[in-house]
Amino acid sequence: MITKTTTAEVKTILTEMERSFSNMKEICDSVNNNASFQQRMRTQYTTIEEQFSEDLNGNLELNSIVSGRKDISGIYVLGLNNICCKSNTASFQKTVYREDYWFDAVLDSGSDIWYGIHDESFVVKSSGTRYISLCSPYIDKSTGKINGVIVVELAENTLLDTITQYEPTDVRFTLLDNKCQILYSSDEFTLPSKLLTTLSYSTSGDNSATSIYPSAELIKRELFVYQKSATTNWSLIGNVPKNYLNSINIKIFVISAVILLVVAAIAIFLSLFLSRKFTDPIIHMKNAMKSVEDGDFSVQITAESQDELASLAHSFNHMVTHIQDLMNSIYEQQVRLRKSEFKALQAQINPHFLYNSLDSIVWLLKMNRNADSIHMLQNLAMLFRIALSKGSELIPIASEIQHITSYLEIQTIRYSRKFDYDIDFPENLKSYSTLKLLLQPLVENSIYHGLSKTKPHVHIHVEIMEDIDDIFFIVQDNGIGMTAEELSRLRTNIYSNTEIHSSGYGLHNINERIQTYFGDNYGLSIESEFNYGTTVKLKLPKQIHNADTGSMYSHSSQPIHSQTP
Repeated sequence: MITKTTTAEVKTILTEMERSFSNMKEICDSVNNNASFQQRMRTQYTTIEEQFSEDLNGNLELNSIVSGRKDISGIYVLGLNNICCKSNTASFQKTVYREDYWFDAVLDSGSDIWYGIHDESFVVKSSGTRYISLCSPYIDKSTGKINGVIVVELAENTLLDTITQYEPTDVRFTLLDNKCQILYSSDEFTLPSKLLTTLSYSTSGDNSATSIYPSAELIKRELFVYQKSATTNWSLIGNVPKNYLNSINIKIFVISAVILLVVAAIAIFLSLFLSRKFTDPIIHMKNAMKSVEDGDFSVQITAESQDELASLAHSFNHMVTHIQDLMNSIYEQQVRLRKSEFKALQAQINPHFLYNSLDSIVWLLKMNRNADSIHMLQNLAMLFRIALSKGSELIPIASEIQHITSYLEIQTIRYSRKFDYDIDFPENLKSYSTLKLLLQPLVENSIYHGLSKTKPHVHIHVEIMEDIDDIFFIVQDNGIGMTAEELSRLRTNIYSNTEIHSSGYGLHNINERIQTYFGDNYGLSIESEFNYGTTVKLKLPKQIHNADTGSMYSHSSQPIHSQTP
């Protein structure tokens, strides 16, 4: 009960904090996608008057964005072309910020950086106020280059008020940054080194998961419940002192002792009350119960009399039959639930991809690239038509090839030709069946994880092969690849029987989908070498697709070696 209550408190507080963090991130995205700021940040101004006029216009736009958001202290846009815009009336500390460590760090990383509580604003003059800052690169939508830095600042009190608002009497809270440095503590106490080691290890790992759940540990007779922020990678820790836990344990012990005494008294009374004639039927019933405990639900008790034991035997038989029916029902429900989870995963992918694709089409139209816009819209329509597939999970391989081709065409335009691809398959395999949307996550990984500073261009090779009874889908890239340690950790996540919320989540789901539909003899395998690329291989049974019902039936054939170019 204490663990559950404390976990709920930690989750509630962190949810409120995440709302503030999300607001800051949404503001950065809003400014980054603002067409006026895009033009303002890429323009090279020839006169001070012209630049000053644009600064004032930018100030007004930022002020309108932050209007009504009392939790945000300020928004600042600082360009490499010396543009300096702010949402408030405070004075800038300087005219050029390029030499500041935080500015330089954002330019080097090319990604968002969160800074914990610091004594003054990074940008404007302030006194007596501490801030939390999100520094984000301002990216030119037409070139992909970084033109400056967006800074969104949150007052320390806004964040800490969230903690103290929900803080219960018996729980102490501590907030740590991503380097395990204390940002806030409701009471002065030392965190166990074991807990800090756990948090440090999790902080140094992959932070791509979108869902991070609370964890609880009992260390030195004290309860620690902690949860990481998915946005900032900070950790909130709730601590229940051992003296409070001891008082709860004493109460539980007393109640348990009373219950045990009552149960013991009832057992002694029943043993004295039962007569000798019930011994054999009871032993028979005991053996039957032991068989059920061992997993044999076919056991039935035959009653030769019409007394109370016969009624008990009848109830026992009814119970065993009902349990067997319930187990079968639960199994079927779990299968249906797993399938619905797979569909939910597809639903989560589609809206996000649709938004990015439509956003790219908008920019293509603004740049008068009409042919690319039409081509992208046609592929997008084909992509979602196949993804829907009238609700069917199984589609012909021809449709899967159309789907991945449309996806690659869209991504080729979105990524400004930073990769190329080829697709190789025998024509005779088009009529065979496959689970839909198997190739898209694999190709998406090749694009997102293959590209890097050392690998600015990637080639993706998609191939479909066959043998006597099986079909193989292969996605290969020459991207950055993985080290042996990273590959080992990824394989562990892929083949884990537990729910995954970290690296390998998409591959884990693909492997689980295949094995749920076709059995443990099928699934996913992966090979990778650092600086040389990654190869993912899917194994499915060779089965003809039934176009009328969406089902399939087994069909063995001799391997065909002819390939279409």
